[in-house]
Amino acid sequence: LNSTSYLKIIEQIQNESGGNRLFDPVLVEMSDTQIVNIVDNLCKKLIEEHNVYAVVVSHPPNNVNFPPDSLSYACTFYQIPLISISADDSMLSEKSIHRTFLRTIPPDNYQVPVWADVLHDSEFMWSKVLVVFPDNYRGKNFYESMLNAFESVFVQVDSYVWYDEGVSIDDAKSYLKKLITSPYRVIFLYGKVQDCKAIFRAADFLNLTISGYVWFVPENCYPVAPSGTISTFLIGRNDVALQLKRAVYTLSHGLYGNINGTKPLKSCTETTPWDVGMKIYRSMITRHSINSNDDAEYDQRGDPINTKYNVVVKQKDGPVTIGYWSKDRTDSRLIIDPLDRLPDVEWMGGRKGSIPEGVLINNHLRVVAVEDPPFVFVVDSRNDCDNATHVVCYEMTPSGENITRCCYGYCIQLWISLSNSLNFTFDIYLSRDGQFGTSRSLTHDNFTVEYIWNGAVGEVVRGERDVIVASLTINNERAKVIDFTNPFKPQGLSIVVKRQKAGSSLSSFIQPFDQTLWLLILLSVHVVALILYLLDRFSPFAHSPSESAADDEEALNLSSALWFAYGVLLNSGIGGSPRSFAARVLGMVWAGFAMIIVASYTANLAAYLVLERPESEIAGINDARMRNPSEDYTYGTVTGSAVESYFRRKVEMTSMHQFMQKFNQPTQQHAINAIKNDSLHAFIWDSAQLDYETSKDCTLMTVGEIFHRSGLALGLKKNSPWTVRLSMQILEMREKGEMEKLDSKWIIVDTCPRMDNKPTTLDIDSMGGIFITVGIGIIMGTVIIFIERFYYNKFGDNSKKSTQTTSFTESDNAWVQQSSPNSDSLPNSVTKRTVSPNSNWGSSRSLHVQFKHPCATSYLDV
Repeated sequence: LNSTSYLKIIEQIQNESGGNRLFDPVLVEMSDTQIVNIVDNLCKKLIEEHNVYAVVVSHPPNNVNFPPDSLSYACTFYQIPLISISADDSMLSEKSIHRTFLRTIPPDNYQVPVWADVLHDSEFMWSKVLVVFPDNYRGKNFYESMLNAFESVFVQVDSYVWYDEGVSIDDAKSYLKKLITSPYRVIFLYGKVQDCKAIFRAADFLNLTISGYVWFVPENCYPVAPSGTISTFLIGRNDVALQLKRAVYTLSHGLYGNINGTKPLKSCTETTPWDVGMKIYRSMITRHSINSNDDAEYDQRGDPINTKYNVVVKQKDGPVTIGYWSKDRTDSRLIIDPLDRLPDVEWMGGRKGSIPEGVLINNHLRVVAVEDPPFVFVVDSRNDCDNATHVVCYEMTPSGENITRCCYGYCIQLWISLSNSLNFTFDIYLSRDGQFGTSRSLTHDNFTVEYIWNGAVGEVVRGERDVIVASLTINNERAKVIDFTNPFKPQGLSIVVKRQKAGSSLSSFIQPFDQTLWLLILLSVHVVALILYLLDRFSPFAHSPSESAADDEEALNLSSALWFAYGVLLNSGIGGSPRSFAARVLGMVWAGFAMIIVASYTANLAAYLVLERPESEIAGINDARMRNPSEDYTYGTVTGSAVESYFRRKVEMTSMHQFMQKFNQPTQQHAINAIKNDSLHAFIWDSAQLDYETSKDCTLMTVGEIFHRSGLALGLKKNSPWTVRLSMQILEMREKGEMEKLDSKWIIVDTCPRMDNKPTTLDIDSMGGIFITVGIGIIMGTVIIFIERFYYNKFGDNSKKSTQTTSFTESDNAWVQQSSPNSDSLPNSVTKRTVSPNSNWGSSRSLHVQFKHPCATSYLDV
């Protein structure tokens, strides 16, 4: 635009704003880039001749990319706000140098987040890229911006090339040769348009623009880029009227309220600082509206916050927009739209119909597997491989001959699913030494340290294999030499021990009560029995004679009181009961006591016998027997494994690692067998394998919490193009629940009953004591009966004579012989007479005689 056009646009903007003229524009052309001349023109043509509060700058007509850095230096020195409507140099955002600079278009490094979102979009998913940039401060600053943005979307720069500014085609060829050997095909180019032109000519000569390659360039290099190049166009960049409108509104917003009563800077020689300029600048960067669809808002660096880009692909007949990217204060987003345009895009080399993969991929992979049930099983017969979950694998002998085997398991089925989804072929070889992979260091000349890897990791590091398909644990040592996919299964370390049988004994039935409580109960029985006897003995109402001597009840004696007390406590039948009211009150209290004791015993016995569980010997990795090892409790892991490396690295576990060296086992199966035959007390290993072992063998159990949590993943050689593809497919399988199906099929086999879901069945070990008690009772009864028979045989006759009990019947027809002088007056017939000298009636002796007179119809009791 010429000078008149600028003034007309400003005039039109001020008229649109209601004729509110806060300033009068003055147009000055400065084509000289020397800082001295810039300062001279600024002072003479603007500051001294006009009342200048701020400056709006555009580019010279013949240089669109001309940076106004020299003018910005001068304006910063005099604290004059400067608004640029065309400069995109990211260096102008350095506020330590350009304190009063503000612009209406974003810096060029704002394109980097757009590129990052394109790389991360599901339509492209390019994870490794190459970068070409100039060897100057601006190029390195742009490269740093790329690293930060790409890292946030998990994109890595595989290789980069820097070139000298003003590079020739021949020099560009030498720089770009480094990219030929890389398997990645996505290249980012940054620089001036002249340098981009030379680099593209060199790239065409080196076949770096053939089918499969994708180039990204900024908007300034788009005109010299070949067809199929991706670029970003800032919406409104070339609309000078729009940018000038934004500048005028921003300037008006800054001037409003800040120029009343103030004077402009009138001379470059004034010694008093002019602080009005910074007030105007701070007001300009605050948010304000231009129209209903456009808000002007700037960050603290003076860069616009609201930006919009079109993502385009260059075609022979012009650019094709494939996406739209926008950013505001809260969020940024990319929309690839419309999607139906992508299949019609012609990429480099005339490729159409599919988006380039961005990497040179070998679709046949060499796989190394490690036998490790349940993840990899190996059988000898090849005939067993005729199904969807088994594959043919090869075992290499020391002589180099391949023996055909059959492999199956968790990892094999996972790998088959990945192969079907990603459409690749493979051959599986078993690890030569059967190990996953550990390193050992070699020192050369006392300085150089070289790490030598064995096992499956070593085969991948040496380039003999492409992928490790096994239960490979992710750790830092391995991550330095190989790449890991996303974990297909969470993993940690766990401890397995032999399940201890519940500690039941023959005396289990007395365990619900403490010994002291048992003694108190026994003492209470005898004390209550004694008190019952005494209450019945001395109560005057303990015996009430009835009309019939046969119905008379006697008071409790001591043995009967004991029988009553035990009968109530044991809830058995009771032959007699107390006669006195006082004794019966005590009997009721004793019955309540017995009810509570019996109920408490029954509940505790059920809890002790039915619900008891075997307890593990240790509580976990922090148990005192683990942290303070001794020969009384041995434990270990597998020699040369990642678990052993973990203990070796941990300083706080040094003593444990040294102790474990004597008890480590060559393989997992050796360790499990050692646990079973009690030659090893505990085995530390991957939680997934131990879950499998304990689910199929009920004599084993895991103890404590899982520690050192990590994950199991596939391992690939460094910078493998398959890493991201496999990782994304594993994530998709996890979201669909495929991993849970593999777990239920291969790991949690559930051959052991779940002890936590049902009570323990009582056996003879738990209840044997009560049978022994019954046997002791039988023996005691038998011994007592023999003692009674012996006593009766020895002393029974004398006791019989002292009873003085005689019976007479009618058949005896005998007279009662007594010393009474009136014996002649007794009836002539005596049916029955009983003399009971030992019967008690209070403290007297009793004589009970029944008489029947021949003429009487009933007996007479005396």
